[in-house]
Amino acid sequence: MNQLLQVSQVEAIEHRTPLLGRRKACQAAGVSQATWYRKNRQGPAPPSRCA
Repeated sequence: MNQLLQVSQVEAIEHRTPLLGRRKACQAAGVSQATWYRKNRQGPAPPSRCA
């Protein structure tokens, strides 16, 4: 059920982004913009700063 909700949120954000912009589309879907970018990162994660 949780995965279905996430898929719906992703679709809603993708659909609304051209109309509203990423920030407002994330707000409308109830998703933090930072969470969206972390989960939809195109490249590898940045290196950890902890030694």
